[in-house]
Amino acid sequence: MYRLKKIGQVLPKKASEIKSSRLGIGFEKLDRDVFDPERCYDRLEQLGAKWVRIQSGWCKTESTRGNYNFQWLDKIVDNLIARGMRPWMCLCYGNELYDSTTSNKTGAVGCPPVLTEEAAAAWDEYVKKLVAHFKGRVSHYEVWNEPDGQWCWKHGPSGTEYGRFVIRTSKVIKSVAPEASIFAGSTCMRELDFITCALDAGMADYITDITYHHYQVDVEYGITDIMKARRALLDSYRPGIGIIQGETGCPSEPNGRGALHDNRWTEEKQKKYIARMLMTDLSTEAKFASVFSLVDMYEDLSGKDTVRLKENYGFFGLLREQFDGNVPTGDYEPKPSYKAMQTICSLVTDRVHNADLPLMFVPRNSLTLEHLDTDPYRSWNNTKVPTIGMKHENGASAFTYWAASEILSSTTESTVSIMCFAMPENVKLIDICTGDIYAIPEEMIEKKDGPVYVLNNLPLLDSPLMLTFGDFADKVKWFDT
Repeated sequence: MYRLKKIGQVLPKKASEIKSSRLGIGFEKLDRDVFDPERCYDRLEQLGAKWVRIQSGWCKTESTRGNYNFQWLDKIVDNLIARGMRPWMCLCYGNELYDSTTSNKTGAVGCPPVLTEEAAAAWDEYVKKLVAHFKGRVSHYEVWNEPDGQWCWKHGPSGTEYGRFVIRTSKVIKSVAPEASIFAGSTCMRELDFITCALDAGMADYITDITYHHYQVDVEYGITDIMKARRALLDSYRPGIGIIQGETGCPSEPNGRGALHDNRWTEEKQKKYIARMLMTDLSTEAKFASVFSLVDMYEDLSGKDTVRLKENYGFFGLLREQFDGNVPTGDYEPKPSYKAMQTICSLVTDRVHNADLPLMFVPRNSLTLEHLDTDPYRSWNNTKVPTIGMKHENGASAFTYWAASEILSSTTESTVSIMCFAMPENVKLIDICTGDIYAIPEEMIEKKDGPVYVLNNLPLLDSPLMLTFGDFADKVKWFDT
């Protein structure tokens, strides 16, 4: 980091060291055995995310009519709880025992039990048995996954039909666990027409929260405005419904399976994407935000019993699948995105809340650039700089900023100057993506009258940097200086 001196490192916190937070991770698709969870639990705990999304897998649980085997799911839930994490369960998918159009080889993805009363009644019984079995261990249930997508509601997405499905499923859940939280939505489209129809069907009276998925190349585009529209929509039906970002992410290499797979991704770009997306989500009212996913995994939904080769993998994981040639070994190594999220999990816990801070950008002449700093307030500057202020319960505060440049085709290395009003002078800078902590030299601090000073020519990157005032990072390794 030009002109700055590295003086320490943010240390990771295990999930068991964090009481609660607004950060989550995906641990989905285990109903289809696409990876071995036993190889992942240590890395999962060390990441520090508290919310872990899992899927219930109806066809894996009920493989013969009326017989429910929860043993495979017990192992997952119990491992997560024992390591300090909070599992939330997506209730999905179909079951070929009650629908001849489905295939349990693919987990019957996209085949909701709504076409016959027999299938619907079997689903009710399955949900009742599952919720009773996990009562006291799982208290948050999500109804289906991406029902507004053709791949997950194959006979044709319908917000009205989905809303009625949620109502029916919610009644079953509440009959067993009245205290349960019920999530609905899990939508993958930006537009709100599907969820509007679901709410209009009466769904709002039966749910506690709406979940949505967010996959787009231009990371920050429209998130704040869409969140405002989503909030207004929910309030028009029933105030108080919470909002949760249930899936976001991007691949770490191109030509795999899944969303955004055609784009020219690298592990470096994935790192920036994850850091920027999480900090953006944390700036909104989202109760928590979840990244898809912990590991690279097999994504082929053809149902063919073939060898699992690299060309059928998605590379969304924070952990990199290892391959022997084209064949996966089942061994995982952290990508740079893992470290970025681990740093955020360590810094942003229940001890921190969002807050406005008395700071403003004031462009100064930058010798680094041989012209003025980036000025986020000028439209002609063409550089948007999102910011987030936070306060720690110990009195410290933090100000995070980054250049919202196009992540696939550009890299930003610029400078900004920031004027601070009545702020502590114990200022440091943290690189969110690496956890490195830097001291700001005296020659970069311009003292003004009274309790006012300017931090001149600070680095501006296309990944988040966090200015801290006081001891905001509460688990740190300091270097000998």
